[in-house]
Amino acid sequence: MKPNLLLLHGALGSQSQFAPVIEKLNDHFSIYTYDLEGHGGKLIPANFSIASFEKELIQFIDEHDLDHIPVFGYSMGGYIALSASKNHPGRISQIMTLGTMLKWSPEIAANETKMLDPDIIEAKIPKFAQQLHERHSPQDWKMVMKKIAEMMIEMGDGAAMKNDDFSQIDIPVLVGLGSNDQMVTLDHTLEMVDLMPGATFIAFEGWKHPIESVNVQELANVLIRFLTSAPNP
Repeated sequence: MKPNLLLLHGALGSQSQFAPVIEKLNDHFSIYTYDLEGHGGKLIPANFSIASFEKELIQFIDEHDLDHIPVFGYSMGGYIALSASKNHPGRISQIMTLGTMLKWSPEIAANETKMLDPDIIEAKIPKFAQQLHERHSPQDWKMVMKKIAEMMIEMGDGAAMKNDDFSQIDIPVLVGLGSNDQMVTLDHTLEMVDLMPGATFIAFEGWKHPIESVNVQELANVLIRFLTSAPNP
């Protein structure tokens, strides 16, 4: 019987983006994934928050009887998994993150959100705008982006996890970051990795932030090694 593995997508993403990596992992794991609220065409809530996404994750684990499941979280998905691990001990056994912004401040939030202007994206990057339209239809991708930006501002203003929260995450955690990621900085990542007792770091040479740009086979190999070697009581 194959072990379970849950995949969590990032902000403005959807579970459909995991199709290539699922293909590489299917022989090794029973894969679970879903669209976060407001993503992939799901109804958009009044507000986005890590707490709300975390609640949704725990509900998914309950509904599918997946206690003590390992999680791979891309970008915001990794942050949700870490927060859930801290607040709901025992529900998640191991976490691998990729391209996850772990440290937040007003300055970091402002820098992130300046890239989330739907009108500018539609005018200057029409191909990306069309991808977002198709990914979130029938919902309005511009509204999804607006609410993500609002959530980031709130995280920068104090809603994000504190250093002490990270120090309480004592399960095995592998924090991954592409060397060419233009959204997440290495210094901030390593600073937060040092706070987690069971965390280690891995750099992926040449990878950029978008999940579509990663070497899928390399990612699958790292996940398999991490999840089969880390202690899983």
